[in-house]
This record gives sequence, C-alpha cells and structure tokens, in this order.
Amino acid sequence: MTADRTLLLEDHPDTQVWMSAILRRAFPGTVIDVARTVSEARMRLRRETYKRAIVDLSLPDGTGLEIIALAAKEHPDLSVVVATIFDDEANIIAALKAGAKGYVLKDQCESALIRVLEGLRVGQPPLSPAIARQILESFRVSRRDITGPKGGRLPNDKSGALTEREAEVLEIIARGASKRDVANSLKISANTVGAHIKSIYRKLGISSRAEASLAARRMGLLNPDEDDRFSREKPADNAGASGFAGASKNTLDAMLQKRFRVNGLK
Repeated sequence: MTADRTLLLEDHPDTQVWMSAILRRAFPGTVIDVARTVSEARMRLRRETYKRAIVDLSLPDGTGLEIIALAAKEHPDLSVVVATIFDDEANIIAALKAGAKGYVLKDQCESALIRVLEGLRVGQPPLSPAIARQILESFRVSRRDITGPKGGRLPNDKSGALTEREAEVLEIIARGASKRDVANSLKISANTVGAHIKSIYRKLGISSRAEASLAARRMGLLNPDEDDRFSREKPADNAGASGFAGASKNTLDAMLQKRFRVNGLK
C-alpha cells in the first residue's frame, strides 16, 4: 500500500516545524517531506508520489508558481495548496490559474488552518476566509484598484504594490515599532512579520528603518500631524522594553483601530 505523503515547500525553518505540525493534525498518518527550494521540490517530485503539496510562493531560487504549474502538467492527481503571507489579488489569481487547488494564509491561527486544510479530504478547496472574499469580489468588479496611497504604491514604482497587510506593517514599523510589537498589534507571529518586512524592503528597494519611514510618508500612510503627535509623546514606563520609539503600545493599538477596518486580515 502506497504511503500517504505530503510535500511541504517552505524555506523558513521555524515555519517548516509549525506547518509540519499542522499538516500532521489535518492529515493523520501522512509522511511529510520538506523541500526548501524550487529545485529541491522538483527533485522530490521526480522521486516520490505525493497526495498533496503545500507550497510557499516566495522562495530563494524562484517562486512556488513553478511547482504549481509543474504539478498541473506532470502530476494531475497531486493537490497543490498555496500557504503564504501574500493576500493580494495578483498572487491569488496567478496561483489559481497555474493550477492550485487552494490558497491559505499563514497568519491564520492553527485551528483555522487545520479546518480549511481538512477540506481536501472531502474534495473541498482550502481557502482562507479573506481569500474567499477576494475571489468573490473579483466576480463583482472587473478591476480592483490597489495602486492608491493606501494600496501602497509609490509614484513611478515599478516593483508592484504592497498588499494591504504589508501597508499595515510598513505604517507601524515606520513609527518605530519592533517586530514583536507589530506581531502583538496585528495578532500574527513574529516570523510572519519578518517575512512581510522582507517583502516590503524588496518591493520598495529599501534596506533600513529610516528608508521605510520615508517611504511610508511618501505613500501617505503617515499623516504628518498624527506622526508629529507620536514623535512628541513621552515613552511609557515599559516602552523601552517593548521596542517603541516614542509611542506606547496602547496608543499604537488605538491608532490601528482608528485607521484600519476589521477586514478579515487581522
């Protein structure tokens, strides 16, 4: 009898451990093989027969879309599900067009991820709620405009717009918050925050907090009056320990609640 095997394509070690635990709960008894690169995933697909593959999009030697397209062409019985931090329409459409059977966000809680992945066992496409809403919205409008100030595109920027979540992260780190502060405020893991920051820096062609702050102002993510108010605020007693530069966590949380609607991405 052929073993139930799952291929996990993920390059971050901590996320590999976390996702492997989730997959074992969603698919009891499955054997999990981890690939860290596109080339390693190709090699494993040649050597083994997998029932499902969980694929990240951003990888050191390419994109998970390559594996999705390969599976659709050469392994039609393989169910490929994207597991990523990217929640923008462009990546969703590209993955589904390439042949992905599902698309889940890694910033969901473990129990929610397990529930949506379990759908594969009964033929239900695993989709995070925020992704399902985006797909439905794409049927209602012919084009979604994500290139305005809140969409996160700089004038003449050719690297592509930031996602809504990336714009949130950029605004917070531009105010001096640490990764831990961002994670606590947005209710996501520090690893996910780090991945968002890496993506933001790559898209905007920046490499420092100072450049991130300037970029946020140019995008209109920082209101000048509001930014001055934060810079003038005295740090709370525990501000140094939490990593804030001039703004307490309570004030930051209040700002987030004011500036961002609850949209399923929290």
